[in-house]
Order: sequence, then structure tokens, then C-alpha cells
Amino acid sequence: MDRFNRELKEQLAKEPLVRNGFDERLRRRIEERLGPARRSPRKAFLNAAGYAVAGLLTVAAVWIGMWRFSEQNRHLAEEAALPTADTFVLYHGNSVIPDSVTDESAAIRSAFLLGVRRDQPNPEGAGVVSEYRTMLVAPQSGVPQVVAEGSGILMPYGREFWLIRAVLDEAGGQRLVAKPVGRTGEGVLPEAAEAEETPEASPEGEQAEPTLQAGETVVLEQLLFAGNRYVSVRQVTWAAGTDASEAQERLWVKNVEMLRPDDAGASGSDAEEPHVALSEVLPVETDGSGREEWAIIREPGRWAVRYPEEGEGTESRRLWRALPVTLPSTVVSHDRLDLGWDQIAQLDPLAKDAYTSPAGDLAALVRSDAVRVVPYRLPDASLRTYSVPLDESETIVMVQWALDQYVDEWKRLAAMLLKPEPAAP
Repeated sequence: MDRFNRELKEQLAKEPLVRNGFDERLRRRIEERLGPARRSPRKAFLNAAGYAVAGLLTVAAVWIGMWRFSEQNRHLAEEAALPTADTFVLYHGNSVIPDSVTDESAAIRSAFLLGVRRDQPNPEGAGVVSEYRTMLVAPQSGVPQVVAEGSGILMPYGREFWLIRAVLDEAGGQRLVAKPVGRTGEGVLPEAAEAEETPEASPEGEQAEPTLQAGETVVLEQLLFAGNRYVSVRQVTWAAGTDASEAQERLWVKNVEMLRPDDAGASGSDAEEPHVALSEVLPVETDGSGREEWAIIREPGRWAVRYPEEGEGTESRRLWRALPVTLPSTVVSHDRLDLGWDQIAQLDPLAKDAYTSPAGDLAALVRSDAVRVVPYRLPDASLRTYSVPLDESETIVMVQWALDQYVDEWKRLAAMLLKPEPAAP
């Protein structure tokens, strides 16, 4: 015990303290004791350790706060990057189905007529000779499949069905003709029997040797598009007895009624050839200066307009330009994809073109060797996907849709109107 403490103890042991327990001498000694004092090593060490711990706690608190802030931002960023309910997809086998349209209770409401053209080189000269077939793809036992198939292009036109066929003419050419063969609610029309009497030209069948006179025009017609009420036709013409390399190419858009045998043109001047000018279907400011000659051709995902560039190329090899317009629904009904190309690629990486139903329940994905029909609304779409085989030389020229109650009517009529071409003897 140091001297100060000993004296303080002795002082406290005396009689009761005066002046509230403190005298003047005790006060001075306490004040001296409160002056600068030498800090003990143990106390300095404890203070330093306390400061260190406090610093570490501060750093830890800051780090935890920053980590929580970072995690919060990361989660917010991940939530922002997630697809919305409209774009989120579920994987079903080989198909990727948009979750926003998947419906456990959904049924297939759509059917479509698929028209294709098959080309082969013309053995007699310029151009190609073509044959056509139509298939009705409709739900059968819950799976889309071909329920009827026959030669020619069976084209819906209002309440009627018109059959477009390629037939031989006397000059050895191939012309397109059309007649109404059926009507919704009525069935087969009398014209259907007349159409069967005219044999369809076939690149594989035996054909009679044409009798040509020098200078007579040979015409080969090729169907590029059929839909709603219009057809797009490519014509290749040349004079008999001349070099086929001098053949001329013309492209026309016609009303299907212009393909009646009695209304077929002579492939002469624009005024002589029945056709629909571009100005008749498009507004004047976007119609390409009222062009008479134009075509409807297929681009991936849409039907597009082509027209000849004036003053460029030759009559036999003209340059065709794209017109950046959207064709109205009066020309091409439902020409819109309900799936994005990224979704189409996930459904079928080999798809090069696609069509989707107005009901948004079927997708026809076009590959080089098939058309894959996917009911992408259904959760088990991969189990109900159906493939329609295509030949490498076949091209799609028509896709026309039926919905709901019209599906059964189309199935009934197609079974009567679509007939395979009789085999050559």
C-alpha cells in the first residue's frame, strides 16, 4: 500500500470527519493524486486491445452492410433480368412452350390446308414443269395429322373451295386453271366433275407429243402463292422453234376467278393478260407507282412483294426488287407470327420458316425435308408434334387456316374434294 493510501486510511479511522467528511489537507492530497500519473503497462495493453476490437467490429459492420447491399442489388438485377409472365418458357422434351399460353385444359382449335408445288426441269426447253398437292392437317384423336390429301391446290375462297390445277395445252405448255368444286354447307359442286375430266399435267406421266408450228407461243405457268382470293403466277414464254434461252419471264397477281379456263389470257401485253395491279390492293403512296406486274413471294415469316426494276436486266433476266410494305389482310389473311424467332429456334433449330394459327395454338415449322406441326399451347406438345414429309424439290405455296366449328366442315369437304392423282398406266 502506498503512502497516500495509508495516510488516507489513518485519517478515516479518526473521529468523524469535519466539513462533510473532507478537511483541507485531504482535499489537497486528492487533487495532487488526480494530476498526471504514470499509466501502468497492463492498463495500456487493455486500452489498446479495446481500441483494436472496436476497430475490427467497425470494419466488420461496414463489410456486412456492403455485402447485404450488394446482395440486394444482385437479387434486384436478377429479378429484372428474369422473363416476365408473357415470355417465361417451360421446357417440354424438345419443345419450348411459352408459359403464358400453356393451358392444361387447352384443345387444338385449328386446322390448315397446306399446298405445295414440286418442280422439275422442263425436258422440252426453258422453265420448269410443276405438279401440286394439298393436304389438310387437322386434329385427330388430340394429335394434328394429315386427314386428307390430293392433287392440285384446294384453295378456300369465301364460302367456296376452288381447285387449281396445272394442265397441258395444245402447244405443249403448262397452264394453271381453276374452278369452284365445293361450298361450305352444301358440299361438292357440279364443277368438280368437270375438273376431273381435264387431266393434270405431270412431269412424270406420259404426255402426248405436242404439235407445234413455228412462231407459236409456248407458255409455262408456275404458282407462287395462293390465298384468300389471290394467286401469284410466274410465266415463262418463248416462241416455238426458237432458242429457249430467249424465253421471257413475267410475274402476275390475279384473282383466282381469272384462272377459269375461259378467262385465261394469251400472255401478250399487260392489257391482254388478266391481272390485278399493285395499286388495286395497296394505297397509292405505297404501291410502287401503280405497277401492273408484281409478285407475292415467301420470305421467312411473311409474304412479301416483288416487282421488276425498270431499265435493268434483260427481258429474259430482269432484276426483281423488294417493296417494303405489309400486304393487307384482303390479300394474305393472318400473315403474322405469334412466336418470336428465338422461340421458333428452340422449338426446332432446323426451322427456316414458320406459320402460326390465328388461334395461337398451332405452329407449322418449315424445314427442308418436313413441316413440323407443334401444338405449342399444350403442356405435352412434344408428345403431340406431327411431321409432314416434304420432298427437297417441293415449295409451300399456300397455308390457309380454319378455326373451331369450321374445322369439321373442312374435314368433311376435304375428304370429298381431295383425291390422289390416278397412277399413269
